[in-house]
Amino acid sequence: MGRLKMPSGPGDSWSSGSFTVRLTARGGEIERGGVAQIFYSGTEVWSRPCEPSTIVRLMDLNRDGWPEVVLREFTGGTHCCNRHIILELDRKEGRVRTLLDWDGKAVTLDNAEFAFLSGGQWAEIVTHDGRFAGFGSLPFARSPFPRKIFAFRDGAYVAATRDYPEWLRRFRDGVLPAIEGIAGQVRSRTEAARDTEDAVTREQMEQEAEIARMTLRALCWKHGSTALCWAKRTVRSTDRIPK
Repeated sequence: MGRLKMPSGPGDSWSSGSFTVRLTARGGEIERGGVAQIFYSGTEVWSRPCEPSTIVRLMDLNRDGWPEVVLREFTGGTHCCNRHIILELDRKEGRVRTLLDWDGKAVTLDNAEFAFLSGGQWAEIVTHDGRFAGFGSLPFARSPFPRKIFAFRDGAYVAATRDYPEWLRRFRDGVLPAIEGIAGQVRSRTEAARDTEDAVTREQMEQEAEIARMTLRALCWKHGSTALCWAKRTVRSTDRIPK
């Protein structure tokens, strides 16, 4: 496995057979970004502009002994803007094929798990879903980041989280204590707001209860624990939370 970061000099590269992957800063200045290139026998066969914060990882995703290219670039911004591209290097025809082009928002594949969950030739990608950052006006630190799984289908990686219910169920069992804890927060804040006579304290407790309730809704939504939350009377049945 190799790992390249955007160089500050003329460029850095990694070679596999007749392929060479190269990152080059624009004008030699890393702050201006640069270009990611792939060459086959010295001829450029793929390129794209890239941001200053760009990383390339080389990983064998299909157990054939040759690496695929996993490119991640950070386009700037708070809690957002991570773009990922996975490329397959066709050594027979000297071509490059895009397997995944994904805007992960606040999520990167740097800490993803590449695992053979189904026992097939291609590894599944187990990561998180960044679309729920700020869910229901939650602060980023309280936002849920549920599991997201990509699987190789018909020549490309596609979102396939629902195809792995047993794996998700095991993960859900791990988050049940968190759901229990947040449910307790909803109850305690709601009771405190009801019992206090101070208007300022009551408003604060009501706000904290609502934040906890929104966090709980998001967890239940993505982890199939809706029944548990409704049973604890912390989520309204009218919320119609999908599984």
